[in-house]
Amino acid sequence: MKKDVTLPVKIETYVGGMLQTNAYLVENGGDRFLVDAPQGAASFVEALENKPTHLLLTHQHFDHSADVSALQEMGLTLIAGEHYNDDFILRERGLPFGIHVPPFAVDEVILKGNLVIGDTTLEIRHVPGHSPDSIVFYSQEHGIVFGGDTLFAGGIGRPDLPGGNYEVLMSGIQEHLMALPGETLIYPGHGPETTIAAEARGNGYLQ
Repeated sequence: MKKDVTLPVKIETYVGGMLQTNAYLVENGGDRFLVDAPQGAASFVEALENKPTHLLLTHQHFDHSADVSALQEMGLTLIAGEHYNDDFILRERGLPFGIHVPPFAVDEVILKGNLVIGDTTLEIRHVPGHSPDSIVFYSQEHGIVFGGDTLFAGGIGRPDLPGGNYEVLMSGIQEHLMALPGETLIYPGHGPETTIAAEARGNGYLQ
């Protein structure tokens, strides 16, 4: 399943796997990158005439990393918050969904700071609590954030999985996401996009 959104940047959403995990193909001028790699993302990218140069991983859980290796074989440079860690994958939990994650090597580890891809600058913020390696990618210029499984429309990432922590997650959401301008668009790891203002008003976890 795919859907397109045209902003100052073009964002195409691919939804893959049984857990309906979002991947985002982002185009800004001549720059293209992919956020997350759910099952089927490699086939989606393979069909593109102009392929992205980079793969940005919000965290390593199996439903977000299933196609990392296949995408690296196509030449995409992998950016993640931590080096490959089998404990972060939650491999056994993926097997009932038919998801096997081949090991991969992270090309560049950035837990916090700025990432520049062509003319696109993204601020990386570490927001653990769902997974220890969870990071979000924020573009102040375009008012968008790719949040992975931190903050959803009406929800938050599960803190009860191995390596999760509710208090740490809520603290990170407040510090790194809710402090952003209200009109900032959030592109989450599952479900529809939302805004900081909408979640401040209506997300029961934040009241």
